Amino acid sequence: ALFGTGPFRWPALKKALEQSNWKDLGGQESWGRFNLRATDPARSNSGQLAMLLWLRSQGRDQAIDLWRRALYQPPRSTDILLREFIATGPNDGDVAFVYESIALSRMDEARQRQGSSYTILAPDPSYETVLEAAVLEGKANGRLADGASFIRFLRSDAQQQLLMDWGFRSHDGRLPANAQTIQVLPSPDQTERDRGLRLWTAAP
Repeated sequence: ALFGTGPFRWPALKKALEQSNWKDLGGQESWGRFNLRATDPARSNSGQLAMLLWLRSQGRDQAIDLWRRALYQPPRSTDILLREFIATGPNDGDVAFVYESIALSRMDEARQRQGSSYTILAPDPSYETVLEAAVLEGKANGRLADGASFIRFLRSDAQQQLLMDWGFRSHDGRLPANAQTIQVLPSPDQTERDRGLRLWTAAP
């Protein structure tokens, strides 16, 4: 009802946030209000990234007011958000912003709990969150050669496939099953994050 059969579109989400009721959006009156779910940007990385993508899509700082009003008691973590989204189904949320990996890995859980799963629509472009691997040097941490071997182990085809099975993209750009091909933006720098959080804190 919101995006049709096409991809995620920010203008459609903006219209939903402005009009609020599904009846006004072409949906059924019994669906009630449109409910957006995202985590608290002040406590959660995924919430920050979703907020920054929204601001980027709107091109103006004042857009933060609509985002802030739409999020009622946002949870502190992505895992809590998705657990609630799956458990309560459409009664408590219509669109939820979470990491691609966690959405992919828990689709079966949603299918078992609700009888059908959710649809994944990735904003394009989206920010990238990179998982880092490092081995600390030091007397209690083994030899440097052991650390290099561990990094090679993580980057091996078998381990990268295991990560993709859990919804992560591989280090060489391969996609997990059901992932969408999108433009990937580097993670926002600290200046952009701080500016977004100042806007969030100051919003009514």
